[in-house]
Amino acid sequence: MVKKNDEVILKDIFLRFLRQADGDEWKVIGENVKNLAGNRTFDYLLGADDSRNTLALGITLLSDDEDDFAYGGLREVMEGRLQETIGPRMHELSGGLVIEIPLDPTGSEIRNLKTAALSVLDAAIDLEPGQHSDVETSIGAVRISCIEGDKSLLFASSSGFGWSNPVSDVSAMSGMLLKKLARMNDQLDAIAYRRALLIGRMRGSIDKAAIREALATFEGRFPNIGELYVCYGEDDLERYW
Repeated sequence: MVKKNDEVILKDIFLRFLRQADGDEWKVIGENVKNLAGNRTFDYLLGADDSRNTLALGITLLSDDEDDFAYGGLREVMEGRLQETIGPRMHELSGGLVIEIPLDPTGSEIRNLKTAALSVLDAAIDLEPGQHSDVETSIGAVRISCIEGDKSLLFASSSGFGWSNPVSDVSAMSGMLLKKLARMNDQLDAIAYRRALLIGRMRGSIDKAAIREALATFEGRFPNIGELYVCYGEDDLERYW
């Protein structure tokens, strides 16, 4: 199923959801509508039959298939920066260090990675074995954990679909969602009575609880996304805010 077909299916599911939830009949009155700046478009402009209310709807797809979690060159470069920055100062740490780089890094400027590595080092020096910390960097949240034993530097990695624990699932999903929400927030900079984002979640191993926790951290941060919904299937659509 191509992406466009997925979007049409999600739009139809959303229209049925609105009819059941609000009792209003909404219909499409515009497609690929330009935002106020004119540099982006959102998917659908909806209108209600019994009023002049409009709803700007953006649709995006989300899965945790391996292709969606591809690091590309940024991961390799970031690991190199961390090795160069932390390796020579491992003796200052209280134990070994495990680093989880976001599955979908949000940055792209290589010159910022040295600063990100220094932020990770500063946080790691304060940790005792058994403690962990989430460090906000230019590529997203980097989770570091101090462990007993040799003072070695390890990088967490995915194996197939999903990660090894719920905390990592939330971190991975947060990285993916941040990038998508920022883009959709720009698209939904439009004049409409309601502005909503619908995320299609048709497959993946990370469960709803992790997605719910990740989304909760973003509520209120994207002013153009007044309503956010996730569709997990034909009869499984949830409103998150």
